[in-house]
Amino acid sequence: MGGAGVTEAIVKGEGAAKVVTPSGLSIRFESKPRRHYVIEGGFVYDDVGWGPDPDYPAIEAVSVTTALDVLYKGGLDWWGMRVGIHGVESLIRMGEYALTPETEGRGFVGAVLDTEGVWQYVDRPKPGDAVENVEDRLKEHGLRVDRIKDSAAERGANVHDALEAWSLTGNLPKPLDYPPSESGYVTGLVSFLTDSRIESVRQECLVGSYRHAFAGRFDLECFARTEQKVVTRCDLVKPKHAVLPLGLGRLDLKTSSGVYYNALLQLAGYELAAVESGYDASVWRGILRVTADGKYEVCLNPNDHRSITEDDFVQVLGTYRVAKKAEEAIKR
Repeated sequence: MGGAGVTEAIVKGEGAAKVVTPSGLSIRFESKPRRHYVIEGGFVYDDVGWGPDPDYPAIEAVSVTTALDVLYKGGLDWWGMRVGIHGVESLIRMGEYALTPETEGRGFVGAVLDTEGVWQYVDRPKPGDAVENVEDRLKEHGLRVDRIKDSAAERGANVHDALEAWSLTGNLPKPLDYPPSESGYVTGLVSFLTDSRIESVRQECLVGSYRHAFAGRFDLECFARTEQKVVTRCDLVKPKHAVLPLGLGRLDLKTSSGVYYNALLQLAGYELAAVESGYDASVWRGILRVTADGKYEVCLNPNDHRSITEDDFVQVLGTYRVAKKAEEAIKR
């Protein structure tokens, strides 16, 4: 893990860690009994300017990702719907359900296999019965949205581990060392590292802002010493490329089906926290998305009027706090 004075490690989001950043900021993360950050030794302003004050009271800090949860993520609704549809299709393929002439028009559940493996035709169900039955079968076979989400999270954590291992050793990960469900993503990661020729500076680095009371952990700080062309859109018909900017960069790794707008806001939050924590400001930053079929694309923060800035993140952070205040106001 990057940063100075690391006392403990975080493994796949669990455990605890404490770092003292180059600016003297002390940041503590704990996953139990609940996930939270605590920042000590914040900044105070005197005649000289902003400086660290070890005696300044400790504060609890919201995570970057939690603050961004205030934004609507419409894609998750559609993702959940698709997972449900695919789960039902899987149940049919496995023979859990069958639609027959005798049961057409009665709803989804037409026939169910009993414990003896014999088809039992279902009479017209009462409202809700069919849905509950399907939910039970989806849960039994690990096809519910929560299980699929957990599997995706574990896959993402393992691919992040591959990036961290490369950052620590300089050795490219071997896709064949990973299960089929993960090897394609690792292949995409290897392709990016080969194309970009970036050098690792630090990884999995805890950073925070005492001034704005938030903290987080970015995936990779790296350095591009030579101009290299990378894929910025992995479209089969019209792929796009761009030259990676020279200098210090920060990357966040994603294994999602797409790059969503909140990802660049996430990087902006990390940038703000990294600078307050005493790390150098980046020249460029981007989202590295790797895919199941072995491809990658880098979504770079634009250097024009579309650029997502640290001030943009602070505005969203303010919206998050207003929303929390409103939640407290309606509690009885």
